[in-house]
Amino acid sequence: MKEIIKDIYHIGDVGCSVYLINTQSEERLISN
Repeated sequence: MKEIIKDIYHIGDVGCSVYLINTQSEERLISN
């Protein structure tokens, strides 16, 4: 499943959620 909301990329499933946030020239990867 892949959802794109504004500049936020959400890739995840029932067991795993990965958020890729692209802010200006910086990329942050947050795994919950």
